[in-house]
Amino acid sequence: MILSHQLTPDEKEKVKQLKTKINNANSADERKDYETQLISLMERIFIRYKLQRRNEL
Repeated sequence: MILSHQLTPDEKEKVKQLKTKINNANSADERKDYETQLISLMERIFIRYKLQRRNEL
C-alpha cells in the first residue's frame, strides 16, 4: 500500500488533477479515460515503490 506522504509533489498534483477531471467529466467515456490514466499512474508509482523497497532502483 502506498501512502500519500510517499508520493512526490508532482505525483500528488497529477493524482489530484486526474481526480478533478474524473469528477468533472461530461460523459462516461471521458470519465473512463481519466480513470484509466489514474490507474496507470498509480501502477507505475506502485512498481517504482516496490523496486525501491527491494533496492533495485
